[in-house]
Amino acid sequence: MFRLSHYVFGLALVGGLCVPAAKAGAIIDFVQSGSNVVATGSGTLNTAALTSFGLVTNGTGSVNATYPEAMLGAPVANGDSIQTYISIAGPSTFGTGGFFMASSGSGSVFGLYAGGQLGVPGGYVSGSTVSSSDTWTGTTLAGLGLTPGSYVYSWGTPGATYDTLTINVGPATPEPGSLSLLILGGAGLLARRKLRHTR
Repeated sequence: MFRLSHYVFGLALVGGLCVPAAKAGAIIDFVQSGSNVVATGSGTLNTAALTSFGLVTNGTGSVNATYPEAMLGAPVANGDSIQTYISIAGPSTFGTGGFFMASSGSGSVFGLYAGGQLGVPGGYVSGSTVSSSDTWTGTTLAGLGLTPGSYVYSWGTPGATYDTLTINVGPATPEPGSLSLLILGGAGLLARRKLRHTR
């Protein structure tokens, strides 16, 4: 019984690592990808409890950890706009870096806008899905002045109007070879423990 319980616990632990955590609201992840920083974002945003702060008719993917700002998506042009909202609570910074424009971007324009506002596409319908990706080439998370961690911005009241925008910074993604070694090492450790307990 002792041996079996240890083996089952090991399988449960490994299985738990493969189960994605529950996500709410919208999430933006900044990670190191080779010699670039890549940010991907997706989710939905409930704007019912927010106060409109107006439309912006120009803008592009950008990050400014001290302002704070983390906007993703394709550059705003040709009559497009960013709708901004205030009344958001959250960290005043997520690093020490200044303003950096993305080298390229695609998808929905959304994120944390200048000074901690919420930015969404002009004409955005509350609760709609947003999805985007931006790249800062030839730099690092440290080079952008981003401090690893999870930063949550929230608004509304518990229930129908509550929502969040979470900005996750790092860690760096493993190289494919390193990831394979990590998986093989974990499998070998489990096999070794199983063998030791069955003797």
